[in-house]
Amino acid sequence: MKNIFLSRYLVVPMVLSLVPVLTFAEPVDPGVGNISKEAPVVNLETVLTNVRNLFFGAVIVTCVFMILWAAFNYATSAGDQEKTKTAQKTITYAVIGLIVAALANTIVAIVSGVVMNK
Repeated sequence: MKNIFLSRYLVVPMVLSLVPVLTFAEPVDPGVGNISKEAPVVNLETVLTNVRNLFFGAVIVTCVFMILWAAFNYATSAGDQEKTKTAQKTITYAVIGLIVAALANTIVAIVSGVVMNK
């Protein structure tokens, strides 16, 4: 029964939410862009910035999913105090995680700007 619930109410809407992305995708023209056989030169700053952005994006996505899951648990708690408290704590911790991630990203950007003289 639980597998039917998961597939019907969670997986199917997630898959259907990708339909607009797939239908509005544009074909790639192979003649456009700079195609060269040389590898691009990448410095350490670029690599660290890309890694920071990747982790920041992963934290944002994780926090949003945590908030959505907690909201679902809160809505389906049916008055159970334990489930309600757990959902509220999850939302609180997810929001705190978002704030900490935003502050960390801002602090790293400021420090790297000062150090790199930008």
